[in-house]
Amino acid sequence: MEKQRVEQKRALILSGGGGRGAYHCGVYEYLESVGWRPDILVGTSIGAINAAAIASGRTAAQLKELWLKLNTNKVQRLRTDILNLDRWTYLLDTSPWRRSLLEDDWFDFDHINSDRAPTLAIVTTDVWTGDITVFCNRPLAESRSGGPRSKRIRCEPITLEHIMASCSIPVVYPWTSVGGEEDTFWDGAVVSNTPLGTALRAGATDIVVVLLSPWEEKDAVTAEGRASFKLWTLPGLALDWVLLASFRADLKLCEALNMFVAAYEFLDEAQRRDLVKHVWGAESKEEQDALLERLASYKFVRAPRIIAPRRLLPVEQIVTYDPEAHRQLFKQGYADAVRVMRHVAADAKDEGQ
Repeated sequence: MEKQRVEQKRALILSGGGGRGAYHCGVYEYLESVGWRPDILVGTSIGAINAAAIASGRTAAQLKELWLKLNTNKVQRLRTDILNLDRWTYLLDTSPWRRSLLEDDWFDFDHINSDRAPTLAIVTTDVWTGDITVFCNRPLAESRSGGPRSKRIRCEPITLEHIMASCSIPVVYPWTSVGGEEDTFWDGAVVSNTPLGTALRAGATDIVVVLLSPWEEKDAVTAEGRASFKLWTLPGLALDWVLLASFRADLKLCEALNMFVAAYEFLDEAQRRDLVKHVWGAESKEEQDALLERLASYKFVRAPRIIAPRRLLPVEQIVTYDPEAHRQLFKQGYADAVRVMRHVAADAKDEGQ
């Protein structure tokens, strides 16, 4: 019997990191140049902004132009109501950012919420429960116990509020309400900065992850850099490692799942029933059949390609936006994408023709 061909779906996961998000533009420029176009976009924080712009149909060149218009004053400003300090829940006002995103035409929500757009998933954190909440422009597959970490999924038309919710850095920026005062959200990076599981639930078979922190470089922080850290800059270093933690956990879970799938293939019917009986306590044939059906649905997950800077990016770039710094990040993102993706460039071009 001929095996059924699995539909190939490319997913681009863009992590958070504030002003460092200009790095995404350089990566996307290279992907676009070799014909690697995403069917699925997953974004957290600044990654949500860039993902929504790409889902709107913006090209890499257009995305770079938008970034070059940004400076810190067009993103945030200090609060002036110092007399109400005891009522503050955040430090910086982001109304300039909302205005910039609308006036500079970052998004086309009619396109995002149409069948013409890629699947777009925006990751947030529920302020009152800590749950990962993913807003998506179309339904995702149900999560399966034992697979990639499950999340609360809300399929609804994407708006500016959803995107701002994903960018609402706790304490620094105000939280954002979506649909009502009780539906209040912070930055998705609080719980899951690089949500691999969301891409898998969207059916991804080929995944590219773009991180804004060094991934596996042993000398990511140089000796000179280590000597230059001060008390007020160390929290930025801690933040980088915290943001990577959930992604590392997702990767380990996928590796464990792949090991299980590979081992399960070698078992015969009797051994599989023995497995669900002794491991999950399924005594009746009905219970065993249900578990066996679930286990048979697990598939091998191809390891994602990870594009990340080799060195730690400046801490201050998280909350500052500067066109000259953006230009440097464009170049760095492009160069790192070439380093990681050049061996698949020819195949991507062939498939895109």
